[in-house]
Amino acid sequence: WFVVVYPSLLLGYLGQAAYLIDNPKHTQQAFWDSVPDSLYVPMLILVTLATIIASQALIAGCFSLVDQAVVLNLFPRVKTVHTDSTNRGQIFIPEITVILGVGTIIMVLFFQTSSNMAGAYGIAVTSTFMMTTTLYFAVIRQAWHWSLPLSLCVTLPMFFFDVSFFVANVVKLFEGGWVPLGIGLLLTLLMLTWRWGQQQVLVAAGLVQCSPTGSSSPAGSGECNWATATRTRQPMDVVGVFFVDALFPEYDDDSGQSSM
Repeated sequence: WFVVVYPSLLLGYLGQAAYLIDNPKHTQQAFWDSVPDSLYVPMLILVTLATIIASQALIAGCFSLVDQAVVLNLFPRVKTVHTDSTNRGQIFIPEITVILGVGTIIMVLFFQTSSNMAGAYGIAVTSTFMMTTTLYFAVIRQAWHWSLPLSLCVTLPMFFFDVSFFVANVVKLFEGGWVPLGIGLLLTLLMLTWRWGQQQVLVAAGLVQCSPTGSSSPAGSGECNWATATRTRQPMDVVGVFFVDALFPEYDDDSGQSSM
C-alpha cells in the first residue's frame, strides 16, 4: 500500500490537479482529457481492469457484511456457500449476487451517465467516512479501552473533515444524492424489523424472560426491556451423535496394537 498504491494514487491526483491548473476549462472530464491520445486505449484497458477488481472487492465486502449481520441476528437467513475448506471468510451468497446485479442494472438505467451519479457518489462516500470514524471511535473506546480524551483527540479531527465533506455534498441531495441515503434507510428498516420480529418470537416461545420497559407497561403488552432480559433454560429430550475418526486413536486400525 505505501510503496505502490498510495504513491500511485497521490501522483494521479496531483497530475490531474496540475492539468487543471493549465487547462481550467476541462473540469468535466479532467482525467480522460489529461490522457495523451497514444495512451488512450491502454488507459481504457487499465481502467476497465481496475473497475473489475473494485467490483469484486465490493461484492466480497457485501458477502462479509451480510454474513456478520446474520450471525448478529440483524439480517434474515440467507444461503451461505463456503468456497474454501480452510478459510471461513471465503464465502459466496447467491441472493446477494442477484440483488447486486439487479441493483446495478437499475442504477445504470436510472442515472444513464457517470456524471449524473456524482451526487450519489459524493453522498455515499462522505457518509461512509463519517460512519467509519464513528465505528472507529466505538472500537478504541469499547474494545481497546482508550481514555475518552485520547479517543476524542484521535477521532475528532477526522470527524471534522468527514462532516465538512458531507455538508459540501448535501447540495447534491436532490441530484441523485438521495439514492444511497434511501438504500441505507431501507436496509436499516429491514434489520430493525427483523431483529424486532426475532425478539418477539423468543418471547412468545418462552425462551426469554422479559421484564416490562417501565412500571406503567403491563407484562403482556409486548414492550420489553432487552437490556435486562434473560434467556430461560428449556429441557430438551434429544440425542447427541458424535463423529470421530477412530474409536481408539492410540491403536492401529489393522494390527490392533498400540502405535505409541
